[in-house]
Amino acid sequence: MWNDLQFNTLLFLTDKPSPNVRMNGLGLQRLYVRQALSLARSLNDCGKTLRLFTNNRDKIEELVARDTHSENIQLRITEIDFPKWSLPETASFFAAHHKLFVFSHLAEDTHANCLIDVDVVMNRNNLLLARLFDNNPEIDGWVYDISDQVFPAYGTQTVQDDLRLLGVRHSFPRWYGGEFIMGGARLFAYLYEQCQCYMHPYLSLLPQLHHVGDECVVSAALNHNAQNLTLADAGASGLVVRQWTGRTLHAGKPCRTLKDSLLWHLPDAKGALSRFYRHGSLDILYRCVCCLTVCRRAAQAPWALARETLSHVHPV
Repeated sequence: MWNDLQFNTLLFLTDKPSPNVRMNGLGLQRLYVRQALSLARSLNDCGKTLRLFTNNRDKIEELVARDTHSENIQLRITEIDFPKWSLPETASFFAAHHKLFVFSHLAEDTHANCLIDVDVVMNRNNLLLARLFDNNPEIDGWVYDISDQVFPAYGTQTVQDDLRLLGVRHSFPRWYGGEFIMGGARLFAYLYEQCQCYMHPYLSLLPQLHHVGDECVVSAALNHNAQNLTLADAGASGLVVRQWTGRTLHAGKPCRTLKDSLLWHLPDAKGALSRFYRHGSLDILYRCVCCLTVCRRAAQAPWALARETLSHVHPV
């Protein structure tokens, strides 16, 4: 499977800001293109070529051509004519929602696909973990269960009630990250069809949901699992880790977790990540993430401590 596995990402260009980045417009587009180049370079180092889906191929090619450091990076750009739908452009993760339409394109391929977010890099030092794909051919799909991050942050009952509002009947539904989904045509065909079934109730429930984004719809589809797909947790297997550098509402993982993972998802280290395609050093990127983690958590500690103390004050 590894030899035929195609890695993919989505870069839907929009003028709207991203929830995890304090910029918009052309500056935001340049940042995301540089992240795509970083992902592509890390995959090239492992013998893989990134296929990038977008709504504006000409603009992506223009931004890539402007950067002299991108000359030796192999990248395939595929434009999709995304359908019009009623999701408000002001919705959180508006661009990422279009991943739900990419599923239909991956379902047409005869080879396996891995769909990952653009703010990810592959750790070539842990490439042996890729043997999991070939050693477990009975697995229909590898997905990333991040319930341990989402449940403590928003409350287990709150998150699970959101999924039940969409129609999930699982006794204890889990929450899955959108940064990693891997499998064959059967998995992606199911995800596309089932996510479309949830689309109408999802759009009508937007004001009530704790989280607005593609993860909500994908999590509902994976919990429903109408086709009895055999799914494996990519996070527990070391295939992917979502690593935050700032203080979080869940127990954060130590930076050394990155050393044991194949794919690093760095949602709040986009600046450091966007420079990787130039130097290509995982050691430099790792040190940057560690430094950001120490500095940001130290800066946030006084306020976080005060907030936690006040929340536990009891009347005498």
